[in-house]
Amino acid sequence: MFVMKTSIRYLNNFYIFLVIIWNSLQSIILHFDGKGRILIILTILVFLINLFGDNYFKKTLFSKPVIWWGIWVIYSIFNSIIKGFDPQNYSFSVFVIQYLIMPLVVLVVVIRSYQVNSTELLKILTIAFGLFAILGLSSISFSNEERAMSDQLGNQLPIICSILIFIICLRFSRKEINVPKLVLWIVFSLFIIIISGTRKAFGSGIIILSFTIISYLNFKSLKQIIIVLTCFVILFFSYRLVILNTGMGERLIDAEEEGARLNQSNILILNKLGSRSIMYVTGWGLFTQHPVTGIGLLNYMNKSGGDYRIHSEYIVQLAECGIMGSLLFLLFYIGIAKDLFRSWIGDIYRRRITTILIGGFIAILFYKSYSLDLFLSILL
Repeated sequence: MFVMKTSIRYLNNFYIFLVIIWNSLQSIILHFDGKGRILIILTILVFLINLFGDNYFKKTLFSKPVIWWGIWVIYSIFNSIIKGFDPQNYSFSVFVIQYLIMPLVVLVVVIRSYQVNSTELLKILTIAFGLFAILGLSSISFSNEERAMSDQLGNQLPIICSILIFIICLRFSRKEINVPKLVLWIVFSLFIIIISGTRKAFGSGIIILSFTIISYLNFKSLKQIIIVLTCFVILFFSYRLVILNTGMGERLIDAEEEGARLNQSNILILNKLGSRSIMYVTGWGLFTQHPVTGIGLLNYMNKSGGDYRIHSEYIVQLAECGIMGSLLFLLFYIGIAKDLFRSWIGDIYRRRITTILIGGFIAILFYKSYSLDLFLSILL
């Protein structure tokens, strides 16, 4: 029994590491299996081994709020069958496993690994995300004057760096890394985010850093108050420096101008979403036409005539999954919010860690207004 549990633990750790690193490894070094068939096979294997070899895996899978995500996956599969499926270069089976089932399996495996050995898991996440960032940095092209991007990884690289900031801050609060390592990883991650000019990654990073600083606030200690205020001053002026002196600030201004041009509604705040504003307007229109079950996942381009998939998970739920899918989506995130609130109120000894987790959760909510990524299931 002990050997079986140890084997599952090593398998899960390897699976988590490979899922994180795979895109950078495949795109930059290996150059094969672009459709991720290896990950698909491994996902099925990991799921079955855990399902029949670990009773707590099943309990985690059917626990709240994870079960809401599971029901959403089942609903989305049947809804796609009924509504029709736009293949977009991959088969329905690949879509179901890679884009619906795999994030759920990753989530449950990460939760179980955290329960078994949280310190070990966070080390693996640091190594995996760090290696992804280093490989990604080696592939960055500086041909664009406004932003330096990885041709192979695109926006995925800066998003990974924002998640890396979260992991590092969490490990620092748990006293697993020291201040020099904290600063080194944060500066390295922010450097990639800034030169990439990715607004959602930059905003997510700022949110996570802000909550990390807040987590150290202690009104009974003058020293702690001074340290927290000093950190916020440094963060504020660093933010201003980036906005006023890099392509990030220019992209924010350009995005608002483009949003004002494309936004066909009277909701001015949508202008700040740039080219994505039209997706909110068009997506809402599709939702009003198909309110109950939506138009089916990945059918936005077909129904709207647009050139890109929806870059907002909120509109994906409304337009493509309808009220039924959106309700399951809300139940999942409300469940997370309730758990975090109960933990923050009820466990004062873990309040610092919980505050950082809340920061990560809010960063996810911010990020989902722009797009969706498999790696967010790991961050959750």
